[in-house]
Amino acid sequence: MLYIVQEICKKHDIKYFVDGGTMLGAVRHQGFIPWDNDIDIMMLREDYDKFLKVCKEEQYFNDPYFLQNEISDTCWFGHTKIRRSDT
Repeated sequence: MLYIVQEICKKHDIKYFVDGGTMLGAVRHQGFIPWDNDIDIMMLREDYDKFLKVCKEEQYFNDPYFLQNEISDTCWFGHTKIRRSDT
């Protein structure tokens, strides 16, 4: 999923950075932490709004991937998630 986000951000000049376990994995493991089951991505508000807009307009996330946030789902946890419907 991070590779999909990376492609979208590169194509549309959207700045992002990794945080939490994803950042720790990049530094300590030179990749992903094997037991970390999520990806922590951060964006400034302007970039985040642009990201949501281009994802909606260009329908980047198709089955099995989908964006989950307060707009798409009433069971929302305070931040946008990119999820797989088959997991």
